[in-house]
Amino acid sequence: MPRDVRAQQTKHVPLIGVLGHGFPGYKLAIESLTEGLRERGYVEGTTVKIEARWALGKTEVLPVLAEELVRLNVNVILALARPAINAAKLATTVLPIVGIDLESDPIAAGFFPSFAAPNGNITELFLDQPGLTGKWLQLIREVVPGAR
Repeated sequence: MPRDVRAQQTKHVPLIGVLGHGFPGYKLAIESLTEGLRERGYVEGTTVKIEARWALGKTEVLPVLAEELVRLNVNVILALARPAINAAKLATTVLPIVGIDLESDPIAAGFFPSFAAPNGNITELFLDQPGLTGKWLQLIREVVPGAR
């Protein structure tokens, strides 16, 4: 093979799989993702690709969609909400899964054993922190003393 041909290597373009329980109307999630990537120098379709799969409200199809993303050989799965995270977790123990779940306790949900030693292939953004609720109530009572 001529040296010039061997020297030309195709650049790997990362493929992000997005898995969501809802509808493609989650347009805001994709727009936010592409905007964040763009701010870091990635251009959707050129230096990074996104494959989104939406369950259209049918939780039972999430495992099939997650397996499809795994077969597409995505580099990472962005799973939106608990049902999608569960499906992605069942589909792969190797690919990194970035979950966004605003309603679940990740330990109670079984996503990982503890905050101190999460292990596995899942990293997530969770906002359901029961310990913060008491603090929020305390702050409200400080601002509005008679609040109940």
